Amino acid sequence: MNGIFSILIGFSWILGMILILISNPSIIISKIKTPEIITNKPTYGFKHIREAISLTSDKKIIEKLNRKILIRKIGFSFLTLTLIFFILGGIFGQR
Repeated sequence: MNGIFSILIGFSWILGMILILISNPSIIISKIKTPEIITNKPTYGFKHIREAISLTSDKKIIEKLNRKILIRKIGFSFLTLTLIFFILGGIFGQR
């Protein structure tokens, strides 16, 4: 049973990290032509992405940024699952 949780821990952690890396909206935010937003940041949080959405009226950019938010939330969910699988592996792995 402990081997299954080890595989699940590795899978969920790697998938979570990949999804978070994919969800970087720097290129999309740099296309917004407003002086209020800082475009030279290496990473953006949910607050900054939502601020960028509120500053633009371009539907394509809004859809792409909303997709980035969804992907990032799924990535963080997989990282949370990693902790849950780690705890379950510790509980069920005892003999």
